[in-house]
Amino acid sequence: MKQKQKKLIVFDFDGTLVNSFDEVLKIWGILGKMYRFKIVTRKDLLQIYRGNFFEEATKKLNISKVKIVLISPTIKKMFIEEFKTVKMFPGIKTVLRRLCKKAELIIVSSNFNRLMKKYLEENSLRMCFKTIMGAESAFSKKKKFGRLKKVFKCYELIYVCDTVGDLKEAKAADVKTAAVTWGYHKKNDLAKIKPDYIFSKPYQLLELVK
Repeated sequence: MKQKQKKLIVFDFDGTLVNSFDEVLKIWGILGKMYRFKIVTRKDLLQIYRGNFFEEATKKLNISKVKIVLISPTIKKMFIEEFKTVKMFPGIKTVLRRLCKKAELIIVSSNFNRLMKKYLEENSLRMCFKTIMGAESAFSKKKKFGRLKKVFKCYELIYVCDTVGDLKEAKAADVKTAAVTWGYHKKNDLAKIKPDYIFSKPYQLLELVK
């Protein structure tokens, strides 16, 4: 009998595992005042997440990648402080604990490694994830997927995310996608990118390991 292919389920962080939109918007608003670049509105931030976050942010904020790198210690500090009040979406904790018994779990995000590790440790979930690839790993998620595909050659890789931009990057890397509708972008927008799965409730993620 043919052996079932192992699953590597890769999660986005913001908007997929944690409900952080308001905090992210607040941080970029403060940074705009501090460093005199454009103050983003809710609409602006949602637009930024329709492509690669760093590429779109430089255009929308009229700020260079070099400047983002230079001010990244300040950005990281503010994110770590603000995320003390960020909550996980209801039901996600239980789902992750069940999934990690049947598949390898990894996080690929544009957030910071230190923040995500700390957050997961505080929620007793760090042991569920094999590794975390944040902003420090690469600006491009497509590049991160490429690295994962080389390491996990025998695995079926599925990316779980909540934005149009993430779906586009995963598809560009020829990675299967599962869109979740409880995050930043609406179901109709996500459906236009034609993900392999669309889930509206966290418990539905368990279908990935059936």
